[in-house]
Order: sequence, then structure tokens, then C-alpha cells
Amino acid sequence: MRTPEQWGRGLREIDPMVVKPSLQGPGRWFQNAGDRCDLLLWYAGNELVSVQLFFPGVATGSGRGSDRVVEWRRGCGLKTGLVSKEQSGHSASLFNLGTTLDSDSIATARQVLAAAPVPDEVRELFRASPSMSV
Repeated sequence: MRTPEQWGRGLREIDPMVVKPSLQGPGRWFQNAGDRCDLLLWYAGNELVSVQLFFPGVATGSGRGSDRVVEWRRGCGLKTGLVSKEQSGHSASLFNLGTTLDSDSIATARQVLAAAPVPDEVRELFRASPSMSV
């Protein structure tokens, strides 16, 4: 299995013409398709309002672990969760955010972003204390 740093180095920005604007505004999408790693950035004007990072789960004795998501929303801070195994792709209806933070998911997200070709402001959001709203 590849490392979180390799997932991050492999992220490439998808052509902005492919990314559909959301109700919040335009977005940016970075993908490492070979490693099932995606980073979605959503803006209101020039202000970053939401970040979602999806990455593979850790394999268990029974097979591949559930894919993970770490999300930051303006005013809400960081949240962690699992991607539904029955679904492919990424949408709010396809993953469940937990009520507690998974420190391993946050640590992995930080490793991915440290190596990724993404704006520094994204890395800073994930460096903040997990219990802190940014």
C-alpha cells in the first residue's frame, strides 16, 4: 500500500471546466485516481468555505478498510467520517461524518496535504487544532 505522502504527491488538479459550480460558488478538484484520493475545495467568491479530502482506509484482516473523509467547513472546523462502501464517487449522501474526531484520519490528512500541490491556506486549516473551529 502506498503512503499518504505518495497520495498527496500524486494529486493533480482537474480541469476547472469539468468542475460544476455548487450553490456556494466555484470549486477546485484535485485527484489521484490510482490511489482513490480526492480533494475538493469550494469557494464563495474568493473565500474558501469548504474542503473535503477523501483517501483510502487502512486494510484490515478482512480486506480493504473503509475509505475516509476529513472535512473542514467555515464556522464548523474539522470533522471526520467514512465513505459508504456501497457507493462510488463523493457526495454528501455518500459519506457519514462522525460526532467525534478520528485523530488517525486527521493525521493522515495532514500527511497527504503536506505533500500535495495545493494552496497553503488548505494546509493551514488542517494544521489547526482538531477541536478548533477555524
